[in-house]
Amino acid sequence: ARMALVTAVLEARLAQAHGNFAAKLKSLRATVETIDFFQQDSGGHADKLGLGSSAAVTVALAGALDALDGTGTVERSAAGLDYLLGLHRRFQGGRGSGLDLAASLFGGVLEYRLAASAEGDAGPQVRPAALPTGLQWLGVWTGRGASTGDFLARLAQWRCDDARGYRDAMAALSALADRGARLAAADDVDTAAVDVEFEA
Repeated sequence: ARMALVTAVLEARLAQAHGNFAAKLKSLRATVETIDFFQQDSGGHADKLGLGSSAAVTVALAGALDALDGTGTVERSAAGLDYLLGLHRRFQGGRGSGLDLAASLFGGVLEYRLAASAEGDAGPQVRPAALPTGLQWLGVWTGRGASTGDFLARLAQWRCDDARGYRDAMAALSALADRGARLAAADDVDTAAVDVEFEA
């Protein structure tokens, strides 16, 4: 179970392999190390920090296999992100926005959106952004790890149980994100933020 993501990436690459990729894969030796994505206490217990370890593993391993195969599938492009998003969603049961994948693939500060298509699928739109001059941010560790899979399952359940509340909350968050993106693009840190309240 701990190797499920690695297995998913390997199987996806094998399914579309070119030439003698399978033979090359037999000689591959790789180390997947994600310890920096965890907070260890004095007793040796590790809590997940929630910084996108599975996305980072997906991008790094898929990129390494791509280099081995020489296909150019995993590139810093919309097509590369689409490929990785499809792969990662299969691992996560079809869930996830892909923001963490975009961060791992492109790096830097990004504006990320999911656009609904005629079929209802959400496609990613990514563009480089910049933090406004003078903006300061601080990461805070709550002292407790969380499972992304569990969170996404609870979110999906909330959507089923309270479709209107879910829709209202997502609309409020979307409006706040849009406003933040506009203020960042305008290099504006002085405009007061809009207070958004909702019950989950």
